[in-house]
Amino acid sequence: MATVIAFAVTAALRVPKGTECSYRFAVLFGNAGFIGFPVISAVLGKQALLYASIALIPLNLLMFTVGAMLFSGMDGGLKKQMRNIAACCKSPGLIASAVVLGIVLTGWTDWGVLGDSISIVGTMTTPAALLLMGSSIAKYRPLEMLTNWRAYVAVAFRLVVVPVACLAVARMWPGMTPVFITTLVLEMAMPVGSNGTLYCLQYGKDARPMMQRTFLSIICSILTIPLVTTLCG
Repeated sequence: MATVIAFAVTAALRVPKGTECSYRFAVLFGNAGFIGFPVISAVLGKQALLYASIALIPLNLLMFTVGAMLFSGMDGGLKKQMRNIAACCKSPGLIASAVVLGIVLTGWTDWGVLGDSISIVGTMTTPAALLLMGSSIAKYRPLEMLTNWRAYVAVAFRLVVVPVACLAVARMWPGMTPVFITTLVLEMAMPVGSNGTLYCLQYGKDARPMMQRTFLSIICSILTIPLVTTLCG
């Protein structure tokens, strides 16, 4: 559903040629790991992080495969795409999610001092991610970040429309608990994923439109995340 929305929005906005991939990526993929985990922990408690870790596995797989193909097309053929999938399996976020899932399934939850240390390091992810994005945005003038009206529309779909559509579908799905639904919807309501900027640089695309949407989505998410949380009930 999100893919259909992303392609429809890009076509309706009539974005400049060569920037279609970055608009589609912005609507499709949010920062479900760096920003999503701390937000979910704060809203639903640490017990919801297990659900978030499970949901992050397919999201990461899609980001490193479909997300990369949005920028590269099918250049390099099937062999290169398979290499992208293999590289996805080495993603730290994906590995950490699989490890957490395995630990929970074994019932080993008391890590003592080591667990507290890992938790403290984990709280650094959000400020570290924001510092990284801030250093990338700093090279552009402030007005350049605010004057693209198409970026506002894309951000609205990323932060509100896609999560609400996800909420509607999840509520119709049998066996979904309220906590899992809220966790999934919140992960879909996160600001634009920072990987989009990296893909622009890797595949020679203009990074400025992606930076604009990333910057706006981080600012606007201060208002939209509480809104989406309220809608989840």
